[in-house]
Amino acid sequence: MKKTLPIAAPPVYCYLHHAFPLAIMATRDDYLSWFLSHFLQLSCPADLPIESIAHDRAFKLDFFIHPLYNIEHPHYNQFVSPWLNSTWLDWRLLAASGESPTRFLIDCIDRNLYVELSVDMYFVRGSGAYGHRHIAHEIVVYGYDDDVQMFDTAIGFDRNGAFAAMPIPFAEVARAVTESDLRGHYIERGIGLFEYLGDNHSAFDLAWVRTQLADYYHGRDTGRRFPAAPSRRRHVFGSEIYRILHQYLDYLVEQAIRPDIRPLHLLWEHKKCLRARVAYMEHAGHLDPALAIARRCTALEQQADHLRLVMLRNLQRRSATSAQHIGAGLKTLAHEERLVLETLLAHLPCPPASASQESIQPQ
Repeated sequence: MKKTLPIAAPPVYCYLHHAFPLAIMATRDDYLSWFLSHFLQLSCPADLPIESIAHDRAFKLDFFIHPLYNIEHPHYNQFVSPWLNSTWLDWRLLAASGESPTRFLIDCIDRNLYVELSVDMYFVRGSGAYGHRHIAHEIVVYGYDDDVQMFDTAIGFDRNGAFAAMPIPFAEVARAVTESDLRGHYIERGIGLFEYLGDNHSAFDLAWVRTQLADYYHGRDTGRRFPAAPSRRRHVFGSEIYRILHQYLDYLVEQAIRPDIRPLHLLWEHKKCLRARVAYMEHAGHLDPALAIARRCTALEQQADHLRLVMLRNLQRRSATSAQHIGAGLKTLAHEERLVLETLLAHLPCPPASASQESIQPQ
């Protein structure tokens, strides 16, 4: 017997806590109205302790998704979406029950549940760590084939850095789960279950998009609008992230830390989402195509992609000159993005109740 649940390439994949749920939702285009209403605001730590970054490359530039989003520990969030039910389990509970990992995973798939697992990639054939390095990592199991004893899995990134799926033998998955050491790993619980809710709908939220754009422009914490939101005083938001990125690049110029592609990869994904969002608003009649904002957003996306590729090359060369080139490019990108946002905020409809908050005048 075999069964495979639908999965598709997600629109963003820098961090797997976004990529895996979105890969489930991306099987149908009707999720785009919700996706483009979110994934707009950015956040990162307000200071960068050199010791912490040098140890584990812990500078996390990430999307801010919803008011209760835990940006300190993003994997511990429930993925809030009209199309997904999600929950987390401690793998030790399953181990104590005596049920085999293979049987558990097959039962989940038969019940239309996608399973995210923290595994030791040392035991996963085809991974870069196979046979020589123990590293805890996440995969999603979304299908199985009894005849060939294989699970269908999404591993996140392939050897070329692209989001990828691959079959893994039952025995390898079981061993990678049961012999993984998750102590100190950011997902010690080990198992996430996702149920796709295909009949739901979410309209594009223009007012919320405008609010987030204004917050991004002014570098404001969007969560402050909600009294129940946790404090984020140790983080900066929106356009303020460029200041922290420059501090990060200073460390690279000094060769005090190892290069990390993730901050610039996520920055590129942010510009890619901005371009797609503006194109969506033009098509829906919220923006006049004659303003050519989508074309300007495409230029921002291309600039960010260029900086990402420079950093990718810098992973091998550790070049201070490359880091300086990226720093100069970030200044240009931030300036041109600011001009685009001013045009956007000047032409998007402004709900009367929030008009005083959405001004683009300096604050």
